Amino acid sequence: MLYLEQVQEHNHKVVKSWSGPEGIERYLAADTKGRLIQSLKSFLSSRSLQSTDIFGRRRSIEDLIARILRDLREQAEHRFEMQIRSAVVGRPVNFVGAENDEDNTYAEQRLAEAFRTAGFESVRFEMEPVAAAHLL
Repeated sequence: MLYLEQVQEHNHKVVKSWSGPEGIERYLAADTKGRLIQSLKSFLSSRSLQSTDIFGRRRSIEDLIARILRDLREQAEHRFEMQIRSAVVGRPVNFVGAENDEDNTYAEQRLAEAFRTAGFESVRFEMEPVAAAHLL
């Protein structure tokens, strides 16, 4: 989940973002609602949805997902007091809307691009049932 809000800073408008529970809290508290986006991963296999307009500017799906991933990476770095530049990530066996292996590959490539944009130097994907075993 990602919440974006346009705010005034130093005589010009900037877009700020919050993800996860903080994004929900910010959305609920806002007098003038910004843009709340949910289920971004569900659009990764779609070749027709490349971007969306947010406050008059086109934003790619990869860039929006990267904002969430950057928040997660920065929170983890703060908590563990170390830089995090690689990740092992669970991914669906079949992404939402994927009709074949090419669609799944396309979605995974888009997700990998979002990780790179978020500051990860390497990412390895595991199918979600297997990925959960890495936590044990």
